[in-house]
Amino acid sequence: MLELVLTVLAAVLVLVLAVVALGAWRFLRATRGARRHLRELGGHREVAVLLGRASAGRDQKPAVGTLVRTDEVVALVPATNGPEVQVARESLTGASVTSTFLGRTFAEPALLLTWEENGLGDAAAMRVEDPQSWVTALTTAPES
Repeated sequence: MLELVLTVLAAVLVLVLAVVALGAWRFLRATRGARRHLRELGGHREVAVLLGRASAGRDQKPAVGTLVRTDEVVALVPATNGPEVQVARESLTGASVTSTFLGRTFAEPALLLTWEENGLGDAAAMRVEDPQSWVTALTTAPES
């Protein structure tokens, strides 16, 4: 009887280890593309949470990623799955600090970006550590 219990416990342990290994492999595979894209972009980067994008409607879930700023682009690259936001700096029409977006109120200030592409306006709110520093950096002309 003890031998049967030990065999079952060993089988359960192997199964649990296999599930954990599969989960780790899937996570690393899912983040590989994001890490590659971040290397390609370069620039200043910071962990951020996409709180919403106006063109995606009201029913959105927050997406954790990395916010990147270069002289040419501002991009939020999601850590795993989620929407990527990439805006040419020349398309930006505004950067400000807000506490509301898409009818939601946030406990902490968020960075609000607005832009226009192909004649259509859009906006996105992101939680970053210091939204005002992003506003200052994005509203100051890049050095040439």
